[in-house]
Amino acid sequence: MKTLKNSLNKSILQIIFFIILITSTLFYDINISKAISANKFVSLDTTEAYLRVGPGKQYPVLWIYKRKHLPLKVLETYKDWFKVEDHSGSIGWIKKTLISSSRWAFIKNDLQPLKIKPSLPSRSIMIAEYGVLGKVLICKIDWCKLNIENKSGWINKIHLWGVHPEEKIK
Repeated sequence: MKTLKNSLNKSILQIIFFIILITSTLFYDINISKAISANKFVSLDTTEAYLRVGPGKQYPVLWIYKRKHLPLKVLETYKDWFKVEDHSGSIGWIKKTLISSSRWAFIKNDLQPLKIKPSLPSRSIMIAEYGVLGKVLICKIDWCKLNIENKSGWINKIHLWGVHPEEKIK
């Protein structure tokens, strides 16, 4: 009787563990999918990630990204893989678990000023070089407010990879 009871308790615990595992994976996938449908831009959530030719570890590696927060544009999804494009136009597949819905932008032109206000005559607080990454805080029609090295300022969207021209972010 005691062995049957122990066996039953063990089975119940295994079922509970399985339900928790499936539920947490499902919620993670739903959160990423919501981010994708809302904006199509995501960022790397790790300091090393492989961009592959196809959606699976059996496919050859095109690039090895070594830059956390690098923005990527999602083109399509397949199971637990995203087909993405980077700022240079490289296209490939990356595992969903390496992606964050957190918004970052890449400075795509040399020496761009970050302004105190979203206007050209506004005073500059910093000059950002090509390739600098900034955390996207807000985007209006033509301008985005970024946080770079704990300084916040506005930059014209035409100088950014990681936001759509018409996109507004609150």
